[in-house]
Amino acid sequence: MINIASIVLNLCAALLLLSGCSQIRYYQQSAGGQLDIIDRRTPIEELLEDKTRDPQLRARLQRVAEFRSFAIEQLRLPETGSYTVYADLERDYVVKSLFAAPEFSVQLHQWCYPVVGCASYRGYFDTELLASDEELFRTQGFDTYIALVPAYSTLGWFDDPVLNTVIEWPDPQLAGLVFHELAHQKLYVEGDTVFNESFATAVEQAGVELWLAEQGNRELLSRYQVRRARQRKVVELIQQIRSELDELYRQDMNRDAMRHAKQQQLEMAQKRYRALRGKWENDPGYDDWFAGEMNNARLGSVSAYHACVDAFLTLLGEEKHNFDKFYQRAAIIGALAPPARRERMACLSVN
Repeated sequence: MINIASIVLNLCAALLLLSGCSQIRYYQQSAGGQLDIIDRRTPIEELLEDKTRDPQLRARLQRVAEFRSFAIEQLRLPETGSYTVYADLERDYVVKSLFAAPEFSVQLHQWCYPVVGCASYRGYFDTELLASDEELFRTQGFDTYIALVPAYSTLGWFDDPVLNTVIEWPDPQLAGLVFHELAHQKLYVEGDTVFNESFATAVEQAGVELWLAEQGNRELLSRYQVRRARQRKVVELIQQIRSELDELYRQDMNRDAMRHAKQQQLEMAQKRYRALRGKWENDPGYDDWFAGEMNNARLGSVSAYHACVDAFLTLLGEEKHNFDKFYQRAAIIGALAPPARRERMACLSVN
């Protein structure tokens, strides 16, 4: 039997040898958090057979098993040990992720790691370390945003569990999570957060629509499509706001004047969202997200997940929803040098 705890510790040790002293605490807390998750895992098959377990939990875990089978058989996603185990973390999130961006830039800060490359966010189990790192960025004049992350992929390093943080989600959202995270195990391009997250989000969206269509539940499919259409409108608004801010930051003006102009644009963004939200009747939409401090980092966190979704959906459509061919073409694009990759995705986006 493979000793997973030993693997985690050995990997952490290797990373520490490649890192400076300032990174040691970060990698230690990452390994400790992952070990805690591993220690809490129980096979789903075992839980399903245990009649003393909460019937509602068992019913949700059965749904996860169905989603996983659909992902493997219909979406052609990898058959690994992920989502065959369950873990209760006794909190409503897995990690807290930090996003940071300069005060006058829409480009997110990048953190780089041995083995997995760079990413535009950093996950923390240690909330004290997170607070310290966020304060450091703020003292350097960065905008920051902290997101509560309900689940994440270890990219096949470990068997990712189903967590209590998501188990009560409605079927479309829970299925989408399974499809999204398994997509990361299918294709991951080192150092390109936008490519990776947009790819996984596209697989998620296409997969959920296909699953709902096969269920024959037209009402649920219609509700999901309405939700997606509204999400798309919000993402388009955020992208437009970022584009306008990017144009502002290129202007020749002193810092005080630019800071004032930035604040005016961000306040206008809130008003533009409320105007959009007013068309949705009783749907709360994204009220909670827009209620927080609006800044470059918060806006960038959405862009990282959605900037190239339409491009990937276009690619999938070109392959007539043949997922094997879609993955092959996506992998070819992913293998391009970053400038060529961005150019290719941009061409798909305008098709």
